[in-house]
Amino acid sequence: MILLILVVVLLISSIVYEQRKRNRIVKEINQVTLFDDLMHLGFVQSDSATKNKDSEKWFSKRDENDEFEYHCSFYLNRGKINFETILELKRRVVNNNNGLIHDFKLSRRYKEKGFHLAGNSFIKFYKIKRVTELPTAAEIMNDFSEMVKTLKKENIRTLNKFEI
Repeated sequence: MILLILVVVLLISSIVYEQRKRNRIVKEINQVTLFDDLMHLGFVQSDSATKNKDSEKWFSKRDENDEFEYHCSFYLNRGKINFETILELKRRVVNNNNGLIHDFKLSRRYKEKGFHLAGNSFIKFYKIKRVTELPTAAEIMNDFSEMVKTLKKENIRTLNKFEI
């Protein structure tokens, strides 16, 4: 009987500990200047698609040439911050397999960078990082410029507006 009570107390204390840890991380996320810096660079904060609006942030920005759309996503998962950079191509990739062959080549070639290419009608070139601290706005923009350079280096191009 005492063992059962100890197990229940241990379970409750671990739940309380994890909840406090999550609340501390959410509080830290809401107090950083990164989101203001992104908005200063032209990103617009979108509403979260999930119910966890306090622990998830989503920012988007269109390219001047309307070729790309930049997305940044921040959300909590198991006490870590998942940071996702997405470079959304606005038109289909010149490929019959909707990017599957390109994704296989890219994910093998750029395994250490974590680049992937996926999607059907709109192709998304994305990178996911699990970090303990949020990056700076300069690091985010460097990730995006590295993604654009990789697309050009790999000769991944989209259809023209008139070919669709």
